[in-house]
Order: sequence, then C-alpha cells, then structure tokens
Amino acid sequence: LAIASAAGKGAEMTEAMQLLHAGDNMGELHSDTLKSIFALLDSDHDGLLDDAEVEQALVALGVPPVEFLIQEIKSHVPAWIGDKVDFATFQRVMGMKLKSSPVQMKDIQEVFRIFQDKEF
Repeated sequence: LAIASAAGKGAEMTEAMQLLHAGDNMGELHSDTLKSIFALLDSDHDGLLDDAEVEQALVALGVPPVEFLIQEIKSHVPAWIGDKVDFATFQRVMGMKLKSSPVQMKDIQEVFRIFQDKEF
C-alpha cells in the first residue's frame, strides 16, 4: 500500500480515533473523519489522492472500494486538477454517500486500529 508508515502516524491515528467519539453532530463528525482519513492517505502530501489512495480511503470508511464508486468520485473532480481526487470533491461525494448510507463508527474504529498496528 502506498501510505506512510502507520507507526509514524500514531498521534494522527489517536486524534482520528478521538474524532469518532466526539459529540453528536454526525455531519461534523463525518467531515472531520473524512479530513483525517484523507490526510493520512495523502502519501505525497500534495492534497490529492490517486486511485489506490481513494480505494484505501473507501476501505477506511467501511465502504466497498468498487471501481464504479471510484470513477463516480473522479467524475466530479474539476478538469484542471487532473486524474487525482482533491479533498473538496472527495468530501462532497462521500458526504452524500455517507448521508444516504451511514457508516457504522465501530467499523471505522476497527480500521484505524488495523492501520495503527501495522506498517504499510
């Protein structure tokens, strides 16, 4: 997987885990969770995710990383960005998906534990 070592991301993982338990506002919670996942998976820190990173983000959200969903997300990316996915697009498309099909927070928590315990 093309992400930085999870061991080096311990503080970020802990912070992201805390977001999963922070209050009742699911809109804000999902937004903060999306930001954390996006930042952790943006391996080259260019503010964009490639296809593999988008796939990993979907898995982290507990969403099946099917090709048509990745293509749907990419179809909303402004042309000037190119072939990667920016955060605003990811947040907009996944925000709609999460509202229509809520992710179980316990599933995201388990994914973060997996990332925290392994090096990629």
